[in-house]
Amino acid sequence: MIRIQTTPLKLEINRSPGQMTIEQGQADLQIDTTLPEVEITTTDPQMTIDQSAARADAGLKNLDQALEEAKNLAKQAAANYAATVSGQGDALAQIHDGADQIVEQAIQNAWKPEDEWNIASVPSHPPVINVERGTFDVQLKRAQFNLTANPTKTVVDYQRGKVDIYVKQKNNIDIQFDEEV
Repeated sequence: MIRIQTTPLKLEINRSPGQMTIEQGQADLQIDTTLPEVEITTTDPQMTIDQSAARADAGLKNLDQALEEAKNLAKQAAANYAATVSGQGDALAQIHDGADQIVEQAIQNAWKPEDEWNIASVPSHPPVINVERGTFDVQLKRAQFNLTANPTKTVVDYQRGKVDIYVKQKNNIDIQFDEEV
């Protein structure tokens, strides 16, 4: 009889894993900004009120207007007086017609003429109002942003792992013959 006995080959594997480290600092960021600017330009509105016509209606006149009106009234009064005296002189020249002109002129000159009354609202002329609009101008200057990024150097360190393979047990075939058969 043949007896065969085998021993298998045994391998052992030892391994150590690789190691890797990565070192990286933070990036250097720099932000430069320019602030926005707002420029506002305004012009005030202008209003003028001319009350000279309304004030003149109430008898409140400036010196030039008062002098001009007094001059015109004086001329008119002088002309009226000259016309009255002239008319009375002409009437006296006609005394030979038998009319009693002296008595009539005495009666006319003795009595003051009656005052005339008139009711009116003052002022009859409204004030003149002129308005010039103001201006409002806005100028905008936008903000500026400048971003600068300087990344740092990345350091990678890698140590390889090891794989050790060795034979723990050799294979063997043992064949024996027995003669007893």
